[in-house]
Amino acid sequence: MPDLRLPPAVVDETSTPVRLRYFDTMLSWFEPGRLVDLGAGHGQFSLRAVDAGWTVTAVDARTVRFPDDPRVTWVHQDVRETDLTSYDMVVNLGLLYHLTLEDQISLLDRSAGRPMILDTHVGVAGEKGYRLTGVVDVDGHEGRLYSEEGIQHDPRSSWGNLASFWPTPATLQRMLAERGWDVYTAPYYLSSRTFFLCVPRDAGEDAFLAPDWLRRGAVGERRRQLRGERAARRAAVQRVKALEASTSWRLTALPRRLARLTRGPWG
Repeated sequence: MPDLRLPPAVVDETSTPVRLRYFDTMLSWFEPGRLVDLGAGHGQFSLRAVDAGWTVTAVDARTVRFPDDPRVTWVHQDVRETDLTSYDMVVNLGLLYHLTLEDQISLLDRSAGRPMILDTHVGVAGEKGYRLTGVVDVDGHEGRLYSEEGIQHDPRSSWGNLASFWPTPATLQRMLAERGWDVYTAPYYLSSRTFFLCVPRDAGEDAFLAPDWLRRGAVGERRRQLRGERAARRAAVQRVKALEASTSWRLTALPRRLARLTRGPWG
């Protein structure tokens, strides 16, 4: 009988092999070049990229988990300060959900124009495995706030901020699309986390070696997103019309009501 359980909430021994497989597969669809691994942490993904023929720079504000391997350029730096202009590929794994919305937008802006492999949590409803608020709106972006207060000693926690932003899936898709990426979403390996392959919309055919079925999937996903945006706009227009009609009725009905009150039952 098939396993119908939801994916787990946190990374465990069953999800790690899935992460490695997703990463290796997505990376194999591109010709090797210069790659930057942001928030590289334990460095295992950097080493896998080197093994696949990439020239790799790994960046992290903490270096305690960096392995000793001279094939990678290990950089001790806050990713907020990293210049990304010289790289052909950005790898952003387990980093985005440790940043504030402002820093996420800045990082995505600097990453735009090149492919990006993104692995992150999103602010899905019902997620209870983390210290999250309900869904909030931050500068027009819906998501959930994740408290990292009291865990700054953990090398896997945020750097320099005590709360992070987890955009909802729809908000993340919009953030990526606004920066010119077509987005290919892998099946969720955790209840709120998966890989997103972000390919510049204007990338030439030779830049992306993915199979045709995946290309078609991205086009279909973009069409679904556009349909959703159009439906949201139509719903907003209908709400405005309904409000206008209701307000107009109240304004025209008010004098009649006042007249009835003035006349009383004897008028």
